[in-house]
Amino acid sequence: MAGPPAFTGTLYFHSEGVDAFFEEIKGHTTPAWGPEDRGWGARELGLQDPNGYFLTFTEPRTTGPANR
Repeated sequence: MAGPPAFTGTLYFHSEGVDAFFEEIKGHTTPAWGPEDRGWGARELGLQDPNGYFLTFTEPRTTGPANR
């Protein structure tokens, strides 16, 4: 059955290479956001799939206020 997503929210995938993953996909994929540092101590890259779901690839940020 086609239609809008039945799930609303974001799916999180823990990664150890957000920036490396972005380098692999940037030639053919436009992120919804990032890669960027978040205030809660994470570095994140957000993608939106063809069904409208947001997929967030996240890893702990190694520098900045949340890691002092």
